[in-house]
Formats: sequence, structure tokens, C-alpha cells
Amino acid sequence: MFAISVQGLLFSLAQLLGGVSLLGHILGVWLISLWSMSQPILLGWVLNGDPFIQALLLAIRSFSPNYGYALLLGYIALILSMGLVLVILSRRLSQDRWDRYQDRLSQVSGNNKRLRKIPFPLVGLGSVLVTYAFLFYTESAHARSIWIWIRPLAILILFWLLVRVVPLDGLITQLKRAWPTLGETVEAAKNKILKI
Repeated sequence: MFAISVQGLLFSLAQLLGGVSLLGHILGVWLISLWSMSQPILLGWVLNGDPFIQALLLAIRSFSPNYGYALLLGYIALILSMGLVLVILSRRLSQDRWDRYQDRLSQVSGNNKRLRKIPFPLVGLGSVLVTYAFLFYTESAHARSIWIWIRPLAILILFWLLVRVVPLDGLITQLKRAWPTLGETVEAAKNKILKI
């Protein structure tokens, strides 16, 4: 929520400085783009301190010793230019085309029930694995003990996703026919996981 609030604040600040104009919109998109790139770095620094920044700088230098920082600046320029293109395209879009685009987006998001079933846990699993990978590759002394605690969480999230995304009803029906006890056990486990 904090990241979204800051995005709104930055866009409002751009509108205050540049007005509700092309300049204000471009400035707003650029500020939001820069925030979206810097917010994960800031969060990593808050959670892990200076070793995070040192590991990040080492990763940039080791990726390309001569051109690491140039590639980073090129990436930033690419993101800012994409924002510029989006602002210009959105200003050229007629109201009729904008309304059709919004209708089409709502139809796509409304019809895809599987995507609506994949909320936070998928992001949570990714976050857990990236955190562990960071601790492992920075050779933290705490990586092993942290993994002992977060491994059950990662397994729980994987099973939760499996039950939510994969249609198990057909499999449970077949299991009940072939092995009734196993089928009932899998069904009971599925129902318990769905309650989480």
C-alpha cells in the first residue's frame, strides 16, 4: 500500500508542478517509473542494510565490468522513454477507442476465473525464494537457519497454489473409483487447504 500511495503522491506532485498538461503527465509518468525501479532497492536496503547495496553494486560490476553502469543507465532510459510513449499514445487515443479498450479489458479480466484464483501466495512464494537466494548467494551465516523456517512456508504456498489452480475434482473422482481410501484422503486434504 505504501508503494501505491507514493505513486499517487508523485503523480499528484507532477500535476502540481507541470499542471494537467502534456508536461505534467510526462513528469508524472517519469516519477512513477523512477519510483518503481528504486522502491525495491530501497526496501532491500531497509530490510538488509548496507550488504544489500554492496551485493547489488557487485552484481552490476560482475555482470559487465566495463559496461555495467552504462547498461543500468540504458535500462533507466528505456523505462523513461516507454513512459513517454505511453503518455503520447494515451493522449492521441479518442474517447470512443478508450471506452472500447476499457470494455475489452473488463471482459478479459472477468472471464478468466483461473487468474483470479492466483492472488498473494504466488507473489509470496516468489518473495520467499528470492529472499533465500539473496541470503544464500551473499553467503550469509543465517541462510541455513532461515531456510529451515521458510521451507515449510514455501511448501504450504506451493500446495495452496496447486489446489487452487489445478482442477483436482476429476482426479479425486478417479482416485475414489480406483482407491477409495486414497481418494477420500486427498479430498479431505483439499478441503482443509481451501479453508486456509
